[in-house]
Amino acid sequence: MAVKQMTAEFYAMHAFNPNDFSAFYDFLVENKDGHAPSIALDKKNDGTDADEKYQIRSISTNRSETVIKAVFGRCRFNENLEQASEGSDDKDVELLPGHGLVEKNHFLFFKENNLVVYQKNGNGSNIGKLQRYLVRNLKKEIALEAVLTEDSYRKLLDSGPLKKLEISVVPPPFSEIEEENYLRDVIKEFESDNAKRIKLVLSADAQHPLPPFYKQSLADLTRAGWTKVARATVAPIANFDKSDDAQLKDEIIDLILNRIKKDFEVVSDDKNKIPSLTIWQGLAKAKDECNQKLKAFFDPN
Repeated sequence: MAVKQMTAEFYAMHAFNPNDFSAFYDFLVENKDGHAPSIALDKKNDGTDADEKYQIRSISTNRSETVIKAVFGRCRFNENLEQASEGSDDKDVELLPGHGLVEKNHFLFFKENNLVVYQKNGNGSNIGKLQRYLVRNLKKEIALEAVLTEDSYRKLLDSGPLKKLEISVVPPPFSEIEEENYLRDVIKEFESDNAKRIKLVLSADAQHPLPPFYKQSLADLTRAGWTKVARATVAPIANFDKSDDAQLKDEIIDLILNRIKKDFEVVSDDKNKIPSLTIWQGLAKAKDECNQKLKAFFDPN
């Protein structure tokens, strides 16, 4: 047996139409005690579906159906797998007919706040893949927004003059929802035909600040999961006592750094495999240890 460290990330499902607030929950309950549909999210050069398919698997609920356990799986088909030891030649690994290599992200869904506690797994899928999977299946305009240590989105929008903007954007290859199509217009002025990533730093001063709508654009792009860097430097709000001017400093609001994350440890079994139940229990413990921060985000008053 071995101890392994994992990381829990926290996301809240946002529905652009209030009537769709329960869409993710309803989808999970509809497929409980089994697997949801599997779909390809990408295309090959010839326009056919890629050999990777995505699926929410192993869905189960507690008795009151307020907490749901599940796995977001990426199934890789038509792969030529090989195995080897340090002193032996490579040998093929044969999978069962119709089977693929499964890479997993375990997650918990809490009905009350549409909260997703997601296992970060470098060999699995990031949250953007889960969002695209849900949009495709639900046919709803939803987003999985990172939960922050405080409502930094609102803090940014309510802040003083914008003096500096630092942003690195990686747009997805295509978008399923109108909201994200709008976001393409937000960065259109900085986009070139072959750009894979857009990095931007804009600076100004408090007397001649950057346009206020840049704050909303930064928040929108970050909520959609497009940004790798999302940082704003803002001056103090103007309605302060002038005598205290010297004590007031600029504030840096970092929408990436402020994300809630929690490391947790799991122990493998006799076969050096980590059971799903162990990972779900680790995610639940991580959520319990972050309850105060989560409450501050969902109920700031």
